[in-house]
Amino acid sequence: MGILTHDELHAIVNQSQILIWRANTEGLCDYFNSEWLIFTGRTLEQEIGNGWTEGVHPDDFDRCMKIYLDHFHIQMPFEMEYRLKRHDGEYRWIFDKGVPYLNATKKFIGYIGSCFDIHERKLVEEELIRAKEKAEESDRLKSAFLANMSHEIRTPMNAIIGFSSLSREDNVSNRDKKIYLEYIEKSGNRLLNLISDIVDISKIDADQLSLHYAICNLNTLIDDLQKQFEINGYNKGCKISTKKSLSIAESNICIDETRLVQILSNLLENSLKFAKNGNIEFGYTKENEMIQFFVKDDGIGIAPQDHKSIFERFTQVEGDSTILATGTGLGLAIVKSLTKLLKADIWVESEKGKGATFYFTIPYQPGQLKGERPIDNGSTLEKNKEITILLAEDEHFNFVYLNALLKDYQYHLIHVENGREAIEILEEKPDIDLVLMDIKMPLVNGYEATAEIRKTNKTIPIIALTAYAMEADRQKALASGFNDYLKKPFLKDSLYKVINKYTA
Repeated sequence: MGILTHDELHAIVNQSQILIWRANTEGLCDYFNSEWLIFTGRTLEQEIGNGWTEGVHPDDFDRCMKIYLDHFHIQMPFEMEYRLKRHDGEYRWIFDKGVPYLNATKKFIGYIGSCFDIHERKLVEEELIRAKEKAEESDRLKSAFLANMSHEIRTPMNAIIGFSSLSREDNVSNRDKKIYLEYIEKSGNRLLNLISDIVDISKIDADQLSLHYAICNLNTLIDDLQKQFEINGYNKGCKISTKKSLSIAESNICIDETRLVQILSNLLENSLKFAKNGNIEFGYTKENEMIQFFVKDDGIGIAPQDHKSIFERFTQVEGDSTILATGTGLGLAIVKSLTKLLKADIWVESEKGKGATFYFTIPYQPGQLKGERPIDNGSTLEKNKEITILLAEDEHFNFVYLNALLKDYQYHLIHVENGREAIEILEEKPDIDLVLMDIKMPLVNGYEATAEIRKTNKTIPIIALTAYAMEADRQKALASGFNDYLKKPFLKDSLYKVINKYTA
């Protein structure tokens, strides 16, 4: 076969789907094939010289030109990737490969280059990079989570185990024992809060956290929170005041009360950590058709650059080195997620050393309570009342605890360790007044046992006594035939209220 003529080579190059260019010894382009011109939508006159560089993305220009000129100077092949503007205005990633062009006498007379559209491949690569970064961030968060959880679990456990051991010593006074028991209780509550935070974060990640709207009185809710935090173990001299801008009747609103209390509680706990011996004010104002809540403290404050990061997981902004804040670093992250679930906006106004005020807003949805909230007098039991209670519970220590709570009353407590025994006892003793039924038990669980009991006994009160503590678990228990729901861990007041409610 003969050697291709110039015209034949030119025809082949112009038929190619590859973008081809040629440059002279000065680095100025003097030729582009038809595919290049079709791609850019420009004429040969517009592209020759340095005209082609007008289509290079501004963010890639300096890097592209450096590679191009540096290799021209040393007459070496080069490869580079950059974005080039297409005829429709879209920037597309291309792979450009240039090689020195020599004549018959091996003299350098310029470069010839070929370009390939790699845009789709580049997008896939970028997606893979983002996925890799996300995976690395996930690993980092998991490591931070485990390190944080180890600290947060071991710290209260050290107090619980340590003070329990001290309390057994013979030379410990009753006064010291009382103090130790207070430390044990506070540490136990701290562990419980930790577990609640972990469960909530898991629910948020799985998109399983749901809302349950009902009518509640906002003013009563605020007053209850104030009383709760005034006697809270974390409250070391802080003065807590409230602000309410609606009347009792106007403050009946439709909201998920549990989640609203959770948001405000987390914000109050956060303020209590940093407003040592200071002032905290919380409450709400009505702004047009919105309720704006706030929690304000005069503590160490937050620098403006940290206003966003404090809502991220495992983040605790560094402040005064003399103030050691405990916690998982999950509280404000949970608040952020809950306010988003409520379709609320949340933000903080603060400067370092000048306190902080957290705000969030929700739509004002007025409602009407059916009657006034009843006065709670159910936290004590009648001394001479004879009641038979069946406890279905497989954990022996829980039976011991319940028995201790009822030892001063004329209550007959029957204990079984699984649902099958509960069914059999109720068949033998139909005069039982109340059933406390654990959910998770061997042989027959609480749901199955209750379903079987309800086939023959529709009236006996059955209370779910369980460590499954989510709102969805409560709803499931009520739908399964239980009369009420008492979540573990529970204190005597909660138990007494349930007993009074169903044995009156």
